[in-house]
Amino acid sequence: ICAEYSYNGRSTGGFGSYIHNIAQTLVNLGHSITIICQGNTDDYIKFQGIKIYTIKRIFSFHKNIFNYFPLSIIKRIGDFIAYPFLFSYFSAQLLEQLNSKSKFDIVEGGDFAGELFFYLLKRHSTLPKIIIKLHTPSFLIRKYSQERKSLFYLIIEKIEMYCLRKVDALYSPTRSLAHI
Repeated sequence: ICAEYSYNGRSTGGFGSYIHNIAQTLVNLGHSITIICQGNTDDYIKFQGIKIYTIKRIFSFHKNIFNYFPLSIIKRIGDFIAYPFLFSYFSAQLLEQLNSKSKFDIVEGGDFAGELFFYLLKRHSTLPKIIIKLHTPSFLIRKYSQERKSLFYLIIEKIEMYCLRKVDALYSPTRSLAHI
């Protein structure tokens, strides 16, 4: 599960690049990989041997008119609902549907924004095993970007902590991040 997964030249951030690289490596080693990410449409494609399911962003407020108060609040709330909440909800539904047919061994997601939240919330089995790769949680982004504590970030932090406590395993690229 990685909303920002890069395919067909789509730009991405660090976690999306990591997922792209690890997925391609695992496919090259003979493993079957399925990615659930965000896209412009609900779609399924097979790209470089990887099954990719895209979940359409339900709504997006990116017009200049929403940059003025109080409409900027509407834009922020809409964006917050679209991601991470709706992406997490629809990816959990899709993951359950796909797992009922394919029986995944492992599901991996990142720590940022709790993309596995709804799947973990209604998880009723210990299979597949759920792993979160520590990458950059929102509280670290906020701290190093010197952003203020907003209600949105506080909610996201609680969701991230819930996910970190509910998964079967965590792994970190550094000891420093694991310690934090």
